[in-house]
Amino acid sequence: MSVPMTSTAESDRQITEFVMAQHAALVRWAYLLTGDQNEAQDLTQAALERLCTRWPRIRNKHAPSAYVRRTIVSLVLNDRRRRRSAGHAMTMLGGLAVPSASDPGFTSVDDRLGLAAGLKTLTQAQRVALTLRYYDDLSIHDAAILMRCSESAVKTHSARGIAHLRDAGITDNPARSQP
Repeated sequence: MSVPMTSTAESDRQITEFVMAQHAALVRWAYLLTGDQNEAQDLTQAALERLCTRWPRIRNKHAPSAYVRRTIVSLVLNDRRRRRSAGHAMTMLGGLAVPSASDPGFTSVDDRLGLAAGLKTLTQAQRVALTLRYYDDLSIHDAAILMRCSESAVKTHSARGIAHLRDAGITDNPARSQP
């Protein structure tokens, strides 16, 4: 006769299943926000730690994936605010961090390198706005809620980010990027 699982054991099993199923996608998503693979992994880990402590409330009321994504956005924006308030310039140091070649989210090395280089040239707010709007397919209203800013700010960050990527020759339409 089997012993019934305790609620803690059941929660641990559910969390493990969630992390196994969603971790890679969450890291890729965080990478789109930050442009840095290591930072994306750190943010995902921090968000998953917060999820674990709040699991009993979240699993019943919210989609855990939405909670983790919201937490990652908050961590990214809070870090940006902290850096700005401390008077530090935001700089990207080190080599070009790109997802691995086995990542199904990217199709070719040239595409990965071009996108990674283009993302690094965007401001943090532009990366966040573009990721929320075009990767997650959120409305302007929903992106504004997640970013804790006005809808016009989301529109501005999105438009400037797209313009910057187009100027760099990165576009989803290959015919547009050729002379």
